[in-house]
Amino acid sequence: MKIKRYRVVAIGAKTPDILSKVTQSLSMNNYEIETISSLRLGHSIVVVCIVEAIADKKAIKNCLQGIVNEYNMKLIVDKCKKGKFKFIKSDAYMRIRGNHETGIKAYIISELINSGLDIHGLESEALDIEENEKFVMNIKGQAMQGIESLSISADKLNKQGIETTVATDWKLLV
Repeated sequence: MKIKRYRVVAIGAKTPDILSKVTQSLSMNNYEIETISSLRLGHSIVVVCIVEAIADKKAIKNCLQGIVNEYNMKLIVDKCKKGKFKFIKSDAYMRIRGNHETGIKAYIISELINSGLDIHGLESEALDIEENEKFVMNIKGQAMQGIESLSISADKLNKQGIETTVATDWKLLV
């Protein structure tokens, strides 16, 4: 029997244990998980994984049906038509903080992309601190034009009052 690859996407309300429940269900049913990740979107969560299986789409859906029903999720299972993803290691890590205002995150992301950052991961949080709305962004990616180009953009953002730190390792940001 031929092993096939499937993309599984589950979308629902944000719950802390949903990623582990999906992982456990797939693993306990002998599906090989190639990659799995989750993304918070407001009050929702999106779980995306690539699995290898001899089974068909229907069997994968049946495996996850209990979780889908329990958490009132939408489930999509598609057959992967492309080859395996070639992992690209991140070499640039950034922490950005500032006053939250309309369009600020889009401005920052555009600035970083223009300086050659291929973004692999981005987390953002808005906070109320002493009655001022602030934001924190953690970004990782590959510096396609070198870390120096990102440092120039970071200096530009710092001069605008947006606290920006660039590092070549997460540990350097802590």
